[in-house]
Amino acid sequence: MAMEARRALVDSGTMQRMLAVIGFTVVLYLVHDMLHLPPGLVALIGASVGLLWVRPKVEEVLADIHWDVLLFFMGLSSWWEGWRRPGSWVGCPPTWDFLPKRGSSWPRW
Repeated sequence: MAMEARRALVDSGTMQRMLAVIGFTVVLYLVHDMLHLPPGLVALIGASVGLLWVRPKVEEVLADIHWDVLLFFMGLSSWWEGWRRPGSWVGCPPTWDFLPKRGSSWPRW
């Protein structure tokens, strides 16, 4: 069962505007070093320009977000930074004395 592209596309004007935003974002990624912009900021600029130009309904945008996946990756990145740099979280102990040191035997009695 093949999908017909003309029937799937319901708003060609919005598609053309978003293609222009994607093109702008790709160009901005190519020159972000010269402009001294971090890649994350380039992504936020592209997303913001797209949302401001298209002006979708907020309820529809929030309903289409996969919150479980978003929260999973937020938790994963927080866990990884905490594991990589112990003590970087507010309220965490600066040392992890309960973990065995490298080269030591487990368990430590």
